[in-house]
Amino acid sequence: MLQMSELDDDSLFDAVKFITQTEQENITLSSLFFNYCQTDSDADCSTVQYSMPAAAKYKIWLFRDVQNPTDTPIKGVVSFSEGGQFLHCLRFTSDAEKAEFCELLAAEIPQDEVFCVLGEKQGSELIASVIKKRRRQTRNYMLMHFVGNAEKLLPPAEMELVKCGISQLNELVPLQMGYELDEVLVDKADFDEAVSRLTMRKFLREQIIYALFEKNEANTAPRAVAKAGTNARGQNWYQMGGVYTVPRHRGKGCAAFLAQHLALKNAEMGKQTALFVKDENIPAQKAYKKAGFVPDKPFEIIYY
Repeated sequence: MLQMSELDDDSLFDAVKFITQTEQENITLSSLFFNYCQTDSDADCSTVQYSMPAAAKYKIWLFRDVQNPTDTPIKGVVSFSEGGQFLHCLRFTSDAEKAEFCELLAAEIPQDEVFCVLGEKQGSELIASVIKKRRRQTRNYMLMHFVGNAEKLLPPAEMELVKCGISQLNELVPLQMGYELDEVLVDKADFDEAVSRLTMRKFLREQIIYALFEKNEANTAPRAVAKAGTNARGQNWYQMGGVYTVPRHRGKGCAAFLAQHLALKNAEMGKQTALFVKDENIPAQKAYKKAGFVPDKPFEIIYY
């Protein structure tokens, strides 16, 4: 029998332990519990400790098997953000547990506030089964993780690699805008340049971002043509996202090089790397395989 409760200080350790057992499937959820230093330097952030997520931004529910009198193990963790995003880590082993989970969650979901469900496909579909709003769009992805068994790649000769900080904000905003328009937004009419700029600023302060710049010509400012970075950092796994190359430089190996370089840098810090790529984006899948990533399992985002 399942019991639903909200995360508190007493249950924090158990929740983190449960989530990190299969962290590569839910790095974004795991990242809510970890605070990393800014990345303007190469400081090793591996000693970061977990802490309670900001209560004002997230509702986090735990689902326990109360029939186990010894340790009442956690069977599921679900996060619901102030922006209406569901993240999840679910390990139910029977149809009865899944049915109990749906009944408990349905009683708590603020239906009008739901925006999307994001995560491993089976878990996303289970949560979606109790959401009454009409789906706007379902996007299917393949989760991939880095194994590092590929030939080391080099950047195109006319480009130079830069580890980016806040000083590169203006150069990277156009790439972030292109990424959001091409890969993220359900409705391009929702695009907001100011929000895109704030997002890029946040990533530069909190994540690890690398970019390729065209080598300087006389009296010209360097131009960023491709970027890749982390967008979530858990305990043992970092998630790569925001990979984007401007159209005129596609097909030159920029994405494959950046993905591999970032994954290798993460590995130097003792962190593994995962990403997810759209099922229909065959060129990107080929690039990531060339960089040393292998398919893991289906991943899904459902928009409402």
